[in-house]
Amino acid sequence: MCCGSSYVVRRSCLDAVGGYYTRCCVEDFQTSLKMLTQGFRLIYLNEVLSTGESTRTYTDFIDQRLRWLQGNFQVYFCGKDIPIWSKLNWIQKSYSVSQLIYCFQPVLRVVFLLAPLCSAYLGISPFIATLPEVIYYFLPFWLLHIVVYGWATDYRVSYFWNEVYETIFCFPALRRLWLIVRTPFAKASQATRKGIKADRKNYNFNRTWPLIMLLALSGLIIGVRLIGVQLGVWLTFDESAAVLIFWLLYNALLAGIAVLSAIDLPIRRTMDRFPLQTICKITATDRVLWGYTQNLSESGAKVIIIEPEVALDTSHVEVTFIEHDFSVQAEIVRSHMKKKGEIGVALQFVQLEIEQQRKLVEVLYTEMTWWKQRKQPGSLDSFLAMISSIVQAKSLLNRYD
Repeated sequence: MCCGSSYVVRRSCLDAVGGYYTRCCVEDFQTSLKMLTQGFRLIYLNEVLSTGESTRTYTDFIDQRLRWLQGNFQVYFCGKDIPIWSKLNWIQKSYSVSQLIYCFQPVLRVVFLLAPLCSAYLGISPFIATLPEVIYYFLPFWLLHIVVYGWATDYRVSYFWNEVYETIFCFPALRRLWLIVRTPFAKASQATRKGIKADRKNYNFNRTWPLIMLLALSGLIIGVRLIGVQLGVWLTFDESAAVLIFWLLYNALLAGIAVLSAIDLPIRRTMDRFPLQTICKITATDRVLWGYTQNLSESGAKVIIIEPEVALDTSHVEVTFIEHDFSVQAEIVRSHMKKKGEIGVALQFVQLEIEQQRKLVEVLYTEMTWWKQRKQPGSLDSFLAMISSIVQAKSLLNRYD
């Protein structure tokens, strides 16, 4: 299928199927399915060839995925225009069945989140097994599932971060699913906003209150049970209680990370910065200094001057990128001392000419530098990153002027 980003389609093929299919609220997946039903081929090229821009805020992220969910569901109501079940081969049909089932994944995730709470508060047990049985039967399956999940996707997707994603998405998706099951072609949200700016944090409580309630109820029942054991209300934990508490804690971990991810941090830069490190020469009015860039964008850079304890008594400098053979004029926005006497200088480019802009674009976007390579997180790395995100809670604790 075609997922919309970074693809090329023959104009003749597009014309042959009547252009982009616009009955659904998204057109990429639907148009590619229509092309497949009419005998065209889609080929996936496993190379990184372009850089895209993702959503900047939590609300935009959710709205984008809700639109995708609705568009992917709508395609099954377009049988006359996109005859999936009569024109595709059995492998392609199996993918369509899998895709349809996945549209209802939010329902399964909500059940997974609420089941241990119902069991803890109401005594309704979703499973009947002793702790040794859970360890013997379930644990090997779970560990194998985690490993295979990464291996089967060539480590494009992390099992644990996918758990977080589904936790973030499930409650808004459940509401959208209820709408589209009744009215598949109901009006959806508009295209995702890009390049927005924000001066302060946004906590998005209106989007995360179900997860916050889940956290509160989980903490309450675990606390009540622990206090009950200490006071002798319950003699001890039985084997099923240990499994239940582990399930509650695991769900609380996912929900906690989801709530932290919902805190939008200030977005003040007009251009994205990339971690490009390249040698540069800084020419001031009366001296020449040497350093390297810590990051670079189309409008500015962070430069580390390696000459110790040198003061810049001017606000304008010329920056020459030695390895790329061009120079730009820049204004010093701020500077600060670093370790070993080095100076960190934030620069804003000024009076950029067309050729200079072209050079910056070539440096940032056309070279296959390390940060553009696909990340391949292992399962253990992903899990440790999750724990770190909870412990540090940067989005909650960091302060911004």
